Formats: sequence, structure tokens, C-alpha cells
Amino acid sequence: MQLEQLEDRCLKYLGATANPMVPINALLEHCRRDAAFAELSEKQLLDFLRPHPLVQVVDAPDMPGEFQPDLLSVAGIDAGPRIILKTRIPGAHEMMQIMDQHLQNLIEVLTVALAKAGNSMEEN
Repeated sequence: MQLEQLEDRCLKYLGATANPMVPINALLEHCRRDAAFAELSEKQLLDFLRPHPLVQVVDAPDMPGEFQPDLLSVAGIDAGPRIILKTRIPGAHEMMQIMDQHLQNLIEVLTVALAKAGNSMEEN
């Protein structure tokens, strides 16, 4: 694997995205667009990024009980690791705004799911 080319591709993408917290799946998809990295796995990419001095890998928190990440995935919420350039780590105020937006998105998804579940129960 051409590590310098992979590094360049990742750093440019991470620096150009509107949201500084990039889901690993989005970064992996971007890397795979280059034929040299078409077979790159998520594990290989994470193994490359974790020790990298310019990026931070943020893993999803452990969820208690019978948490099923697939349910979030179906709802359009990616619970996987995220990658951020260390120079783009937001300050406290900006982080609160990002978290608020994520919570609003989650509330919208849960509201739709609750409505669908209610409609389904009424039909039965």
C-alpha cells in the first residue's frame, strides 16, 4: 500500500469537508475511489489512522444492554468511528452546537420511528 498517497488523500478530504467529524465509512468510500485503494478495508484504514499524529479517531461510546447499531444504521445514523483533523477539533461552544444538531437529528428520526410504530400498532 502506498502510505504517502493514502495519507495525502485522507488529509485533503478531512480538511475539505463541511463537517469536521467524518464517519469512517465516508472516508473509506472516498479512499476507495482511487484504484490504488479499491480493496482497502475499514480495519486497514483505522490501523493507519489511529497512530497518525495529525488526526484523531473518535470511537462511538459503548452502549449498554441490548443496543443494536443496525437499528441506527437503518434510521440513517452512523454509529461507527469518526475521524477529525486535530487542527479542526472544535472549541467548547462549537462542540455544543454540533452536539445540539446531532440531538435534533436524532429526535427527528425517533419521532418518525415512533409515529410509524404507532400506525403499525393501530393497523393490527
